[in-house]
Parts: sequence; C-alpha cells; structure tokens
Amino acid sequence: MLKRVLHDWPDDVCEGILRRCRDGVAKGGRVVVVDTVIPTGNHPNPSKTVDLLMMILDGRERTEADFRELFARAGLKLTRIVVTPSLLSIVEGEPA
Repeated sequence: MLKRVLHDWPDDVCEGILRRCRDGVAKGGRVVVVDTVIPTGNHPNPSKTVDLLMMILDGRERTEADFRELFARAGLKLTRIVVTPSLLSIVEGEPA
C-alpha cells in the first residue's frame, strides 16, 4: 500500500515505484494506492488546486485515466477506484 506517495513524483519515477510493487506482489495480491483522483469535467474541486501546488514541486495529482495509464506502464491492471468522503481515493490494481 502506498499512501500519498505517487503525487510527489513525475510519471517515470511513479512507473518505477509501481513496477517494484508489482514485482513484490504475491500471487492473487493487489497494489493499493491511496491518493487524490481528480474528477473529470470543468467543475471546481479542491484536488485541482492541490494539483497546481504539486506541479511546483515536480509532482502532480492524477485523473482516473492517468492512473489507468500509469498502472498499465508498470504492468498493472487498474481494477477499481473507491471514492471516500475525503480528497483521497483508494486505487487498486493487480498484475496484468
């Protein structure tokens, strides 16, 4: 499980982190990421403000499509996203 880790890093570094997690997952296991998932559309959302702040630090918040692509690049299949009452969501993947 990674909580608030991936948003600190650009995609290439995150791909490496996720790839190592995938390599360490037991058969039938999952990789769980707890992070902000930016909603689609042009509606105001606090996660979009956090995204701007993270860009200053070479990180970023990601959309579902961004996570799906990032997981795929690391050899993972995104299986589900669980939205919580907070800004954080639970993003789950399994080895592809």
